Formats: sequence, structure tokens, C-alpha cells
Amino acid sequence: MTDNFFTAYDTEYDLTDVNDCVLFMQTLETFGKIWTWQLYDLLCEVDHIEGNEQGYNDFLDHISKKFGNVIDRENEICLDDCAAKTILSQYSSAIDRHFRSNGKHPFISVASQVAPDMLEEVERIVFEGFGTASEDNYVPVQQVKVLQKEPHFVTRVIEPVRDAKTRLTRIGNIGNFSVQVYTVNIKGRITANFGLQHPDPDAVITDDIQSIAQNLFDGFMSRQEAA
Repeated sequence: MTDNFFTAYDTEYDLTDVNDCVLFMQTLETFGKIWTWQLYDLLCEVDHIEGNEQGYNDFLDHISKKFGNVIDRENEICLDDCAAKTILSQYSSAIDRHFRSNGKHPFISVASQVAPDMLEEVERIVFEGFGTASEDNYVPVQQVKVLQKEPHFVTRVIEPVRDAKTRLTRIGNIGNFSVQVYTVNIKGRITANFGLQHPDPDAVITDDIQSIAQNLFDGFMSRQEAA
């Protein structure tokens, strides 16, 4: 797998759909802050640029100097939604057009999209533990490079399948941690939760890993509800 992938926003938002673009902006305004690597990723996605770590670090250095205290350089967070929107507008003419049209244009126009095979973000790979490599064992995943205090390589399974034997649904990996969803019956009510599995029983689950796993789980549940 390439090390140049960052999260792709079109797994959560369709950037060719103006309603999704507006929803993303409303979400940003609600939370009031956003990871700086998410800003970089969105810009790469809109302008069809293959993101990489050096490009991200250059971007972070530039916005840190230009926007001052609203950029938490150490924790890689933009603490002000107005600053975030300004950054997006300054770095992308397509997003700037969205703002200047009062949200009437999507971030990516269908006409400007390149051929789908040139934007392929899904790889079919085999994870350890799925048995002998065969077509049945290939799992489509979304590659995600998470840049926090400690870098984590995260994959999100796009089409999670519940294992008939273990009754677990693997929704992604955080490094060597496998994120598994299971259901429990509490007083007659079926509730879903998640757990982390690692080949090393003594592996430490850091706060970062727990947070990423929670985000994977929340995303999985929201997609289940929307289906």
C-alpha cells in the first residue's frame, strides 16, 4: 500500500453534491474546529492532488505562520471555523466558488472530474487472519493516514461482513489493531459495541488508538442507520 494516502472525504460526503458540501460546512460550524490534516486532505481531494507527508507539513507550516494562534501547531488542530473556511477558500478556487455562490455550487463539478480509474482509492488486500489468499478473502478497504502525535496507518473496511463463526464484524484496522464490532443483548435490546484485537495480548491501547477506533465505530453505525 502507498504511504501517501490521507482520508478521503468523499467516503463521508459526496463532494459533487452541493447538499453534502453544505452539510460538511454546517458540521464544521457546529464543532468550531477541525484537524489540520483534514483540511489538507479535503484540498487534495477537491483539486485531485495526491497528498503526502511533506506536502502536509509544508501546508501546516504555512497556515501556522499565516493564521497564528487559531492554528494549534503541536496538536494539529484549526481552532476556528472561520479560519478553516478562509484557508479552504484561499487554497482552492473550487471551494472559493462554493462560498461566493452562497453554497450553490459543489466542491467538485462532475465535468471537471477525471476518469474514475485515476481516482481509485480502494485496494483489495488480504489481512492476516483471513486464511489462505483467495478472491473470497480480499476485503475492500479505505486507506487512511492519520497524522497525530504518533502516526497511525488506518484502514476502513468499505463493505464490512459479519463472520459466521465469531459473530464479529471487522470494520477496520489501526496499525496491527483490528477493530471488531459485536452485538450484545441487554434486557432484550440488541446493542452494538466495538473491541480491539491485537496479535500481542500485551499491546497498549493508547488514547489516540481508542479515539480513532471510536470514530470508525461511529461512522460504521451512522452508515448502518442510513442504509
